[in-house]
Amino acid sequence: MLKDGRVATRLPAQDLDRARWEVDDLRATVTELKERGVVFEEVDIPGLETVDGITEVPGNYPSKGGKGELAVWFRDSEGNLIGIGQPLR
Repeated sequence: MLKDGRVATRLPAQDLDRARWEVDDLRATVTELKERGVVFEEVDIPGLETVDGITEVPGNYPSKGGKGELAVWFRDSEGNLIGIGQPLR
Protein backbone atom coordinates (compact mmCIF):
# COMPACT_ATOMS: atom_id res chain seq x y z
CA MET A 1 0.00 0.00 0.00
CA LEU A 2 1.17 3.51 -0.73
CA LYS A 3 0.35 4.57 2.82
CA ASP A 4 3.16 2.33 4.10
CA GLY A 5 5.75 3.72 1.70
CA ARG A 6 8.10 6.61 2.28
CA VAL A 7 8.52 7.67 -1.34
CA ALA A 8 6.99 10.25 -3.61
CA THR A 9 4.46 8.71 -5.96
CA ARG A 10 3.82 9.84 -9.50
CA LEU A 11 0.58 9.12 -11.30
CA PRO A 12 1.15 8.14 -14.95
CA ALA A 13 -0.76 9.81 -17.76
CA GLN A 14 -0.90 9.17 -21.49
CA ASP A 15 -1.96 12.73 -22.39
CA LEU A 16 0.24 15.13 -20.42
CA ASP A 17 -1.48 18.25 -21.74
CA ARG A 18 -4.86 16.99 -20.57
CA ALA A 19 -3.50 15.70 -17.25
CA ARG A 20 -1.50 18.83 -16.42
CA TRP A 21 -2.79 20.54 -13.32
CA GLU A 22 -1.00 23.61 -12.09
CA VAL A 23 -1.90 25.38 -8.92
CA ASP A 24 -1.61 29.15 -9.28
CA ASP A 25 -3.42 29.92 -6.04
CA LEU A 26 -3.32 27.07 -3.53
CA ARG A 27 -5.62 28.86 -1.09
CA ALA A 28 -8.36 29.17 -3.74
CA THR A 29 -7.83 25.54 -4.77
CA VAL A 30 -8.19 24.38 -1.15
CA THR A 31 -11.39 26.39 -0.75
CA GLU A 32 -12.83 24.84 -3.91
CA LEU A 33 -11.82 21.31 -2.92
CA LYS A 34 -13.27 21.76 0.58
CA GLU A 35 -16.58 22.81 -1.02
CA ARG A 36 -16.47 19.49 -2.91
CA GLY A 37 -16.00 17.54 0.32
CA VAL A 38 -12.23 17.03 0.41
CA VAL A 39 -10.89 16.80 3.97
CA PHE A 40 -7.33 18.04 4.41
CA GLU A 41 -4.85 16.46 6.81
CA GLU A 42 -3.50 18.35 9.78
CA VAL A 43 0.30 18.22 9.96
CA ASP A 44 1.85 17.01 13.20
CA ILE A 45 5.51 17.70 12.52
CA PRO A 46 7.72 19.94 14.70
CA GLY A 47 8.23 23.30 13.04
CA LEU A 48 5.19 23.09 10.75
CA GLU A 49 1.80 24.53 11.51
CA THR A 50 -1.36 23.83 9.53
CA VAL A 51 -3.78 26.77 9.18
CA ASP A 52 -7.05 26.08 7.35
CA GLY A 53 -5.47 22.93 5.91
CA ILE A 54 -2.42 24.75 4.50
CA THR A 55 1.16 24.44 5.75
CA GLU A 56 4.04 26.74 4.85
CA VAL A 57 7.10 24.55 4.29
CA PRO A 58 10.35 26.49 4.59
CA GLY A 59 13.20 25.62 2.30
CA ASN A 60 15.13 26.71 -0.71
CA TYR A 61 13.91 25.66 -4.13
CA PRO A 62 16.45 27.28 -6.47
CA SER A 63 14.92 25.72 -9.57
CA LYS A 64 11.63 27.45 -8.76
CA GLY A 65 13.23 30.71 -7.63
CA GLY A 66 11.48 30.49 -4.28
CA LYS A 67 11.95 30.19 -0.57
CA GLY A 68 9.73 27.25 0.23
CA GLU A 69 6.23 26.21 -0.58
CA LEU A 70 2.64 26.14 0.57
CA ALA A 71 1.53 22.54 0.93
CA VAL A 72 -1.61 20.54 1.62
CA TRP A 73 -2.25 16.84 2.04
CA PHE A 74 -5.44 14.81 1.71
CA ARG A 75 -6.37 11.16 1.28
CA ASP A 76 -7.93 9.60 -1.79
CA SER A 77 -10.76 7.06 -1.67
CA GLU A 78 -8.22 4.25 -1.05
CA GLY A 79 -6.56 6.04 1.87
CA ASN A 80 -3.44 7.08 -0.07
CA LEU A 81 -1.95 10.40 0.96
CA ILE A 82 -1.89 12.99 -1.86
CA GLY A 83 0.05 16.25 -1.62
CA ILE A 84 -0.20 19.51 -3.54
CA GLY A 85 2.40 22.25 -3.31
CA GLN A 86 2.81 25.80 -4.57
CA PRO A 87 6.31 27.34 -4.60
CA LEU A 88 6.72 30.58 -2.66
CA ARG A 89 8.43 33.28 -4.69
